[in-house]
Amino acid sequence: MELRQEDLLAVARQGVVTPAQADELWRALSAAPPAPDPVPVAPSSTAREVLLLAAGMLAAAPAAAVALSTWERFGGAAAAFGTSALAAAAALAGAGTLRRRAPGASAALLAAGLALVPFAVHCGEHWIGWAVTSPPPDDLGDWLLGHRLPPLAAAAAATVVALRILRYPVLAAALAAIAWFAAMDAAPAIFGPSPTWTQHALLSTLLGLAVLGTGFGLDGRTRRDHAGWLYVAGLVSFWGGLTTAQSASRTSLVLYVTVQLWLLAAALLVRRRAFAIAGAIGLAGAAGRIADATLEPAALPVVFAAVAAALAGGAVLWIRHEARMSGAVIERLPRRVRRLLPRAGAR
Repeated sequence: MELRQEDLLAVARQGVVTPAQADELWRALSAAPPAPDPVPVAPSSTAREVLLLAAGMLAAAPAAAVALSTWERFGGAAAAFGTSALAAAAALAGAGTLRRRAPGASAALLAAGLALVPFAVHCGEHWIGWAVTSPPPDDLGDWLLGHRLPPLAAAAAATVVALRILRYPVLAAALAAIAWFAAMDAAPAIFGPSPTWTQHALLSTLLGLAVLGTGFGLDGRTRRDHAGWLYVAGLVSFWGGLTTAQSASRTSLVLYVTVQLWLLAAALLVRRRAFAIAGAIGLAGAAGRIADATLEPAALPVVFAAVAAALAGGAVLWIRHEARMSGAVIERLPRRVRRLLPRAGAR
């Protein structure tokens, strides 16, 4: 809001301040240095955009069912061509509606075509017999050259194209989800034919860490908030992998608690509550595990209730004092470190 001298004179006429005080206040404001421009906040995907994309992908389910029945009746060739035609028709219709400035219909149609792309590639693989005759991969090289990668790669390429057309940041999370499925599918090629749950969790953790790093690199540097959705997807992969890893040693528990505390610190540094939510839930879960291992069963309900109350109270305090705590933490960092933070967090 721009303050003018006439505004101060109007306030003086109302009797809030005297005319002399209004003149002194205007001279003081005129002599003060101009305030820095606020850091622009990149808009994120709205709930409407997310719902449109979800509706489009759900709309692809009947088309996939038709393709399956075509496969059973006419073979893989008909299913491959039919699914490819449906995906192309949805994409062309989405592009047409986008030109007519109907972004809602365009998003739903493009999402439907996007969901059909990996299915069309899979049908094509079965048509040429590749997915049937290809042996299980012995190592990562075999997996990269096998039949498992092309559907995932096609889905990733289609998502990148949709991201370029629609510019919906939520599609960045879809790319991260595709990468997660690829990592889980490649686990047998990395760890052997029967990878354990902990090995899957390790892959999920490492991938989530890479996605979080990518989000940090983009934070505050794009017009729309792609980083926010990469943070969400990365936290789900990273925090989920750590939390579900089957390890009961004291060292692993200490490391887990340390990581949760670092997530709380990261929430203050980049000013993203998603990190605080993950860290708080992780600490609450760790407290529950410790109580379950050390206390009598009769005391557990009371302890769990206390942990839940502490979690709720901590959330309220965090929301009230988040800005002050974030500013205090960032101000104590060396200037060289502050330059590495996203623009929104380096204020």
